[in-house]
Amino acid sequence: MAIDKPIAHRPGIFKQTNKGHKHGRHRSKGSISLAAKGKVSVKTISKKAKKDLNKDQRRNQAIQLRRKKRDELLAKKRSLGGTDHAPFLVCLIPLSKDINPTTAITILEQCDEEAIVNKSPLGITHISIPRFKQRFAFIAPPAGNDFGILDTLKIADTVVFLISAAKGLEENEDLIDRWGNNILLSSFAQGLPTPVVIISDLESIAPKKRQEHKQLIQKLVHKWLPDEKVMTLDKNADGINLLRRIGNQKRKSVLYRDRRPHLIAESVEYVPDNEGTLGTLKVTGYLRGTTLSVNQLVHIPGLGDHQMVQIDAPTDPQRVEKSKNKAENGMDSDEIIIRLLEKCDPAKQESLDSENVPDPMDAEQTWPTNEEIETAEKEQKVVKRVPKGWSDYQAAWIPDDPEFFEEESDQEDDEEGMEEAMSDDKSQMSDQDVDEFQTAVDSEIAVNDEKYDKEMDMEAEKRELEKLKAAKSDREFPDEVDTPMAQPARVRFQKYRGLESFR
Repeated sequence: MAIDKPIAHRPGIFKQTNKGHKHGRHRSKGSISLAAKGKVSVKTISKKAKKDLNKDQRRNQAIQLRRKKRDELLAKKRSLGGTDHAPFLVCLIPLSKDINPTTAITILEQCDEEAIVNKSPLGITHISIPRFKQRFAFIAPPAGNDFGILDTLKIADTVVFLISAAKGLEENEDLIDRWGNNILLSSFAQGLPTPVVIISDLESIAPKKRQEHKQLIQKLVHKWLPDEKVMTLDKNADGINLLRRIGNQKRKSVLYRDRRPHLIAESVEYVPDNEGTLGTLKVTGYLRGTTLSVNQLVHIPGLGDHQMVQIDAPTDPQRVEKSKNKAENGMDSDEIIIRLLEKCDPAKQESLDSENVPDPMDAEQTWPTNEEIETAEKEQKVVKRVPKGWSDYQAAWIPDDPEFFEEESDQEDDEEGMEEAMSDDKSQMSDQDVDEFQTAVDSEIAVNDEKYDKEMDMEAEKRELEKLKAAKSDREFPDEVDTPMAQPARVRFQKYRGLESFR
């Protein structure tokens, strides 16, 4: 008997298929790179071109921008009023001519025992507070000079409005007089710096009525400055609070001031030249705003634009900490040392020419002189022969032909020309022809509008206008019919009621 051979199993079409391992459909970086075979997707290329950032990069960028803005704000805040920067420039403006701002300055000078008070030659009061590490400069322009007050407000960092509580107690007395209202309106229109409102003479009112009177003033101030809260200034403690508020409050930005360098003169000295006709004006002050180049022009109110020779940097005379020790070389540190910062370059210096001088040989446009304008405005009188019965409007349409009129230079020539023309006409024309024409002295564009309007038939003009409108509408919209104005639409289109809709 033969031995049976083993038969191998041959799977058919219905073989069993086991499920594959599910690994989250995640491929490793190696398998992805092998499958890509060095190819780069279009999305990745465009992403690099657009400089798209991932999550970590965006977070880092936001942190950097936040830190940059914070540093800019701190630098801006520290750059004003600090020991190494320009002091706070405060303008004191009373809202009534009867208020004297020097009383408020006296209280501020005596509010701190350690305060260092100095006055510049031009009347600016400097108050330095060592414990605040801040400096203040107070200026009080004269009450009657409105333009001087507005010029001071252009460069002031803070404006302090003074209101006297002693005013307004009577019925016919106002807290803010007419002059104060005009100053407020003008300052708002020009651009108001950071405002502060203080009340003086509140101690002169009875204690029971002080709060009520203060609320009345607050209500009045709220109409002009809704976000400002009034402060009192009668004691030394009030002066300290006012200085603290000026130094710590948020600054209001004025664009035209922040974009330009500016300074207020602390001292002025004029040095004439050898001939005595010209000279150099030395202006000393704290520079505020943007940087200043010696090659730029400077504008002095009332004196115009001028060029600069050089810019010097003297020692700050209003520093908070006075000289504690003497310098190593034995010189007193209070001595003013002037350093040269920049000197002008004639090749880069701006010119004082503000208007272009036209060159007629180069075909440049010239502006007409006053004599040329007056000559052009004079009307050229002419004498015209027009048919009898024509109006001035009809006579103005006669063409400029020497056969119809002749130009006359003055009134005497006009009369002589008219007499000669009439004598010639009598010799050449009959009496009937003379009656058919008349002379008219007319200007180039002289028309009697009143006479023309009287002779106009308004009804005929309206009919012509309606015809023109109808023709224009029919030309633009030939397949449309507008709703009539003098007839109801249901009457105008009643014959179309039985028709089927065209929609």
